[in-house]
Amino acid sequence: MNDTRKPLHRDLLLLKLFFGRYADPNALVQQVEVFRDEKKRELEFLTDRGRENLDHPDGAFRNLTVACGVDLARTSIVWAEHTIGTLGELATLEDDGSQP
Repeated sequence: MNDTRKPLHRDLLLLKLFFGRYADPNALVQQVEVFRDEKKRELEFLTDRGRENLDHPDGAFRNLTVACGVDLARTSIVWAEHTIGTLGELATLEDDGSQP
């Protein structure tokens, strides 16, 4: 738990987007939509936990992590919406025969 030398995670979705030129934009849209929907559920869950924590003696400490999760979920949802829009534009260009 105290070892900070290793990265916490490697995000497969971000890797797919990085190489997105070689993928179907519509397939990427679907994957980002799944990600967005998961983050919306996570946001709802964390918001509920934050309220519940207010009644717990350790609630202030617990809510420090909840607040981080809420901020990350909100930011991820905004990013996903933007990304879905951009991928939609790229898919339209591809469908028209234009180069993205």
